[in-house]
Amino acid sequence: MFTTFFFSDHFPLGGVLDKLNGQSSKLQKTFKDLDSVCEIIINDHLNTNKLESEQDDIVDVLLRLMNDTSFAYKLTMNHIKAILMNLFSGGANTTTTGIIWVLTELIKNPIPMKKVQDELRSAVQIKGCIMEDDLPKLEYFKAVLKETFRLHPPSPLLIPHPKYWKDPEIFMPERFIGSSMHLKGSVAMSMIHFGGGRRMCPAANLGLASLELVLANLLYSFDWKLPAGLNMEDIDDTNVLPGLIMHKKQQLCLVAKKF
Repeated sequence: MFTTFFFSDHFPLGGVLDKLNGQSSKLQKTFKDLDSVCEIIINDHLNTNKLESEQDDIVDVLLRLMNDTSFAYKLTMNHIKAILMNLFSGGANTTTTGIIWVLTELIKNPIPMKKVQDELRSAVQIKGCIMEDDLPKLEYFKAVLKETFRLHPPSPLLIPHPKYWKDPEIFMPERFIGSSMHLKGSVAMSMIHFGGGRRMCPAANLGLASLELVLANLLYSFDWKLPAGLNMEDIDDTNVLPGLIMHKKQQLCLVAKKF
């Protein structure tokens, strides 16, 4: 539903058209499904048979605050569900979208693909997979991430402006080698992928680490190529779906061969 066009987002009376074409009912069903998932999670945390050794998570904290009469703001079950929905929706789409865009650029640019895979495979050696403590050593891999996010920011309205970038439409990870530019924090304002200030993404560290680990292991463990009959020119990296997240409009189809 994040990539669905709603008339009501653009026209004052567009809600009537959304009802006629069935989008409103689809949206309501989606929210009901999400509500059911949140109910299951909350009920699981309300279970009195929970082991004492289990550590509290964010749901346990929110439930305690809801029952705390001294807390300044009166939390309700709907508030907790809304927070959980934000966590689900904010974390799932951005990570998968980022991985797809990185693979899109690398499959179109064989030289950076080889360089980043060589770096990953020389760093791991006999361990068999990329671990979190390997990530700080992967300079070119991180440059590939930054360059992809520069070209394809996950949020709309962020564009690679020639005022800030030389050859802004060319995929060139080398521009970030030796650079102090980061993907989060105050020094990332030229890219601002995780927002900034008080409204910065609260899960920036977790989200970036998750994306890096998944992508690094995909590139380490597999060699990637286009299916038979598909050429580089057939890959569309300009058109995106409407919505809060910049999803690639044309689905990416690749063949993975175990390394």
